[in-house]
Amino acid sequence: MNDTIAAKWQALGGDKSFLGATTGSEGMCPDGVGQYAHFADGSIHWNPSVGAFETHGEIRAKWATMGWETSWLGYPVSDERDHWSLS
Repeated sequence: MNDTIAAKWQALGGDKSFLGATTGSEGMCPDGVGQYAHFADGSIHWNPSVGAFETHGEIRAKWATMGWETSWLGYPVSDERDHWSLS
């Protein structure tokens, strides 16, 4: 696993986080630039231009159907947040 992705996962709580345990699915992203790691309940994607950010739930599922970072959305530029908790 990419060191930056591993550090992000550990910072979120590792296998006790909402992402859960690693699935062992990791590697280069389809665009040949970034890297990813999938976990039981989400993913972390890393790109040298923007860093490492997590996605999970319905947003991740929709992004996957769109072609991940190769879609018009590109890479995530922030972690997902519960909009109700923002103040």
